[in-house]
Amino acid sequence: MKILISGIIAVVIGLIVILAYSFPAEDEAIKLNPLTIQYSSLNFELQKLLSENQLQMSNPIKISTPESILKYCNFFADSKIDAIEHCTSTEIKDSNGNFLGNIHMIGTNQQVDSIIIIAQSDSSMNNLDSIDSLFDSSIKVLVCDCWEEKSPGDFTSVSDWISATANMKNESKVIKSNIDSLESKDLYLELSENEDGYLWTLVISLIAT
Repeated sequence: MKILISGIIAVVIGLIVILAYSFPAEDEAIKLNPLTIQYSSLNFELQKLLSENQLQMSNPIKISTPESILKYCNFFADSKIDAIEHCTSTEIKDSNGNFLGNIHMIGTNQQVDSIIIIAQSDSSMNNLDSIDSLFDSSIKVLVCDCWEEKSPGDFTSVSDWISATANMKNESKVIKSNIDSLESKDLYLELSENEDGYLWTLVISLIAT
């Protein structure tokens, strides 16, 4: 499985780095049990909706050992790695079978706390439609199917949010945008320049209560 890893600094700030690797053999496909049912359910719903939008999502890989969690799931520099008990990762491909990105879920055994969706585009952003579909589907499953009703950030759709961010790509090497408190979730969007073009990162975080 190819993985795009986000080098998110502090509270999701900073440049993003691409790394490609394979998970160690001891980390196996996720199995349904009472402790991982939320991860299984969310991954299943995502896989179903992405398929309807001509995107392919692999079965999730479960990162289980403390050593693997530290290596593959430590996305936030200010997070307490000991608090991460569960991590899953999936690979996303476009309608032509080309690698698009990954979806990572991290949290406790009982609850998904953050979802990191990462996608690669070329310098011309020729696959922006696929990235739109990936982010829109992810928000519908992981947050709500309510964007058009609520218009967070005065964006009428997720596509408008993506387009507005893409239009700012020449202003800085890293573009950041936040949507706060949408159905008890915070959304953070980052566009960063890299060797292959542009890396998109969408982070969905549960608001702590």
